[in-house]
Amino acid sequence: MELDITKEVRLKNPEKGEENLVYKVSNYNRVTQRCYIELICDLPIKPQELVSINDIENVPGTEIKKIVYRGVHLAYTHYTSEKILDDAYEVTLMLNKDVIAVIMVNEEQLKTL
Repeated sequence: MELDITKEVRLKNPEKGEENLVYKVSNYNRVTQRCYIELICDLPIKPQELVSINDIENVPGTEIKKIVYRGVHLAYTHYTSEKILDDAYEVTLMLNKDVIAVIMVNEEQLKTL
């Protein structure tokens, strides 16, 4: 499978404690086949690492899904939901690690996400 540098990546052979770290490619050099990867985290200054393109792989399950909600087109990679009424759910749509929308859906709509 070919690497998509626009999606989240992880190290192929992480050190102990690095297994769950997720990065985004912040700078890629096609000539040297090396890139800077930036840790996706809440720190104001994101840690970066220079790696070979052969040392990283895409994180599974980060394909972008699309829905239309009340006439607005929304793209997301994953979501969380919380039941708040008998047939109403609060759904938080996220694009990678960023919250893009919080919407209300019924049970039938939730099944289509």
